[in-house]
Amino acid sequence: MHLKFFFFAFLALVFTPQICLGQNILLDERWFNGVRESGWIIDASEKDKQKLIKLWEEIEVSLKTTSNPYARTYHKEGHRGYFLRWSLEKGFVFVTYYDGRIIEYFSYGKVSVTDSEVVFDIEEEIVFITPGNHQTPKIWIPAYQGQYFIPKERIQSFGDFYGGFGDFNGFPRRWACDCDPFAKRVNKNTDYEKTKDFVVPVKYQKFIKDPISGEIIAVGKSYISKHPLPITLEEKASITPVKINIGTKNNVKKGLLFLIEPDFNSFRQILKITKAGRQTSEAIIIREVDANGKEAYISEWDDNKPIYKAYEPIQVGIRITTNVIDHFLD
Repeated sequence: MHLKFFFFAFLALVFTPQICLGQNILLDERWFNGVRESGWIIDASEKDKQKLIKLWEEIEVSLKTTSNPYARTYHKEGHRGYFLRWSLEKGFVFVTYYDGRIIEYFSYGKVSVTDSEVVFDIEEEIVFITPGNHQTPKIWIPAYQGQYFIPKERIQSFGDFYGGFGDFNGFPRRWACDCDPFAKRVNKNTDYEKTKDFVVPVKYQKFIKDPISGEIIAVGKSYISKHPLPITLEEKASITPVKINIGTKNNVKKGLLFLIEPDFNSFRQILKITKAGRQTSEAIIIREVDANGKEAYISEWDDNKPIYKAYEPIQVGIRITTNVIDHFLD
């Protein structure tokens, strides 16, 4: 009796209908393509599903022997995001999604490469769900040693991102979202020599803004006050007045935000310029507080309860920077 039960259970497991193509599995309308563990939902015709998966896997195989070091899989995480995979030999697949999980559109085609750009020649676009923002950028720029892949029309924005200016000043602390501003390479276990076009190709270097860096030269007494930034739901914060060794001659301005190095706490603390002098500036370091008003941040959760951790002491000599990539996203 028991042997028969286990025998038929084994047959049921082996022959349960599912589509399994290489490493990428389509199960219960979810597509597990190696980019994210939870996968994506595909609500489309069987023909379109299979076309997407087949192309995706063919490019995956070609990446093992591709001749271009920037040919990879990239992902822009977010509520509305996209991922793409490309190689010179097999072309590209570009896929958009919304609600963090539902595939809405994909395109595919051939790829050509110039000294500065990767060009997508779109052969077909297939819409799974409408309405949506269905558009495939045609010209892409490998950035930061191929760890990022940037649509040409967003290269100026990437320049702000690299320097830590504009909308990206204070990122990621200032952004109240679990999202990426640009597509990042999924497999980061690849390093290249840092050449003169390490950040972006020479043609686009004029868009890159150099970060501002300095250090703390004096520390005042901390106090608890109303949170000074409008970018958070936190009502109160710990405020520590400091003085830094850079000023207007270094392009420091009132209101500019700096990240703090080393970066153990930098997602939860930030430095804001309150008065910019020519060679030195006054600033405050803003830190979170716990329910008792004590300077601390939530390091993790256990059974839906926050576990707080104390910050590192603020000391003279601590480095500050507007740079994001080198300290958070490398």
